[in-house]
Amino acid sequence: MNELEEMLLDKLHKRYPGDIPDFIQNRFNIEWEYFWITWRGDLLLLYQAVMKAAEAAGQPVWNRDFGSGFFLFYLLDKGLNPLEPHWECKDCGYIERDEQAELCFDLPVKDCPKCGKRMYRDGIHGSAEEALYSTYLEFLVNKEFQETANEAVLDALKGYKVYQRRGNHRPCPTNYQSYYYTDKVKKKDRPLIHQDKLGFEYINIEDEKAFSSTFRSITIKAMTGEPMTKQPLSMEDWIKSKPDIRAFLLRSVQDMKKQSLYYPNNPEEQMLEMIEALQPDTWTALIEIVCYAFGTYTQEGKIATVQEKIELIKGSDFRHILYAREPLQFYLRKQGIPAILDYQMVEQLRKGRKGWEMELFGEKTPLLEKDKLFNAVIYQWPRTHAINWLWRNMRREDFV
Repeated sequence: MNELEEMLLDKLHKRYPGDIPDFIQNRFNIEWEYFWITWRGDLLLLYQAVMKAAEAAGQPVWNRDFGSGFFLFYLLDKGLNPLEPHWECKDCGYIERDEQAELCFDLPVKDCPKCGKRMYRDGIHGSAEEALYSTYLEFLVNKEFQETANEAVLDALKGYKVYQRRGNHRPCPTNYQSYYYTDKVKKKDRPLIHQDKLGFEYINIEDEKAFSSTFRSITIKAMTGEPMTKQPLSMEDWIKSKPDIRAFLLRSVQDMKKQSLYYPNNPEEQMLEMIEALQPDTWTALIEIVCYAFGTYTQEGKIATVQEKIELIKGSDFRHILYAREPLQFYLRKQGIPAILDYQMVEQLRKGRKGWEMELFGEKTPLLEKDKLFNAVIYQWPRTHAINWLWRNMRREDFV
């Protein structure tokens, strides 16, 4: 158990001093598993820093600035409680769910059946379940507060190696990323990477076209001050827990096609071909770029430099990109697969690249061709509807 998990559990037990109700504990487990897999929980401490700075400056913060997640609700004491609608007695601690609650309607007034006191009504119903994590990486703030919030984030990051994208007007933790360029993007009049007065390495991006063609990754170290004692869930363990992942995905895509849940212009035929092209004796791992694809940490447990990350990418054996539009994203997530699909990058490739090719590290790489390995991993930075899914070919004997 690391510092972040201890902090969250401590707040949870203080909030519910008795036995934690099952539906609340289950919600905690779901989100913690997601954060553990992706390392995204580290960003919560950045949000704390910005939140404190905002309150000290008297800056009002919208209740969705930091997302709608259960962890944010307890860690920051902010936002809508995303739990299911329920009553809670502040006097004796009695909690009761309302499984019949309707969206946008308040729960009826109710007295506690144990002590007779008027109970508190809490929780939200409806789309919050689908939007569990989609707004964690969004932070909207008035421009007048930008400098103060940005200083708070920089102060929280002191002592850590980060890569900051300059020019974005929102002091969001996702701005601290590394960006990989093709040679054509490099500026002759200034170095590609340099350091600011705080010692942070960053890359200055001004050309939006160049920005859209960059290769991106979040490279924020755990904010606990030490490497995480509990390693993220390994792909081996994750695959062992879901041995039928390939068959499930194939069924899911076919079901989606039958139900006509795709957008009309979505290339579902190619998606089916990609899935069917996998050999039956291979195990397919689904990974989210942020946590695994090119390694926030090196094998020695140190923070990877830009060059080390590039070498990790070049040496990878990723085979296929699975992409789809939002309906498939929500459909698969409801089945317990912690990832979101990206389609924006594919659309850009279709419109701007001939022959389904992209240029990376000075080489043209074919995309979406069966049984052909490629070294490039495309990453669209996390936004409300854009996080990549990847396929990685892995041998069955590696996990038996």
